Amino acid sequence: MSVQVSYKKQFTLAIIFLLIIVAGVEGIVRGWEFFVLGCRPATSDAYEDMNYLLVRQICLDVRFLQFTEPDVVSNKSDQHMSTININSYGIRGSEFPIDKPDNTYRIIIVGGSTTFGHGASSDDTTMPAFVQKKFDSENISKRNGAFGSQYY
Repeated sequence: MSVQVSYKKQFTLAIIFLLIIVAGVEGIVRGWEFFVLGCRPATSDAYEDMNYLLVRQICLDVRFLQFTEPDVVSNKSDQHMSTININSYGIRGSEFPIDKPDNTYRIIIVGGSTTFGHGASSDDTTMPAFVQKKFDSENISKRNGAFGSQYY
């Protein structure tokens, strides 16, 4: 005795089976990207006491950082991620007014990736932010809080 299954049921089962396979492959690829794909900070001793998910987020934010031109390392403005904020001037850090009041110092720190804070867990843990904190703790009369960094 043989049981005949309609073509409609066979087609439906085939589609469901195909969706299960696609979802499985998608899960494997996303897991591979998250756990295996090269992220140098994830294996660095400097990050051994940091939450692994935060280190992965740092890697993803740096990977998805956008630039003005492909061959020029100049940040596109208004990018806001978990660990990196680029203001409207393309500088890492918070917004600041372009018109400088008379009682304000503006200090620009120029440098490479370490000045920019590649691998920093937030905008508050970059070298320019530490300089800002030092100026704030010294109670210097002229200040604006407009420290930021540009990576060239």
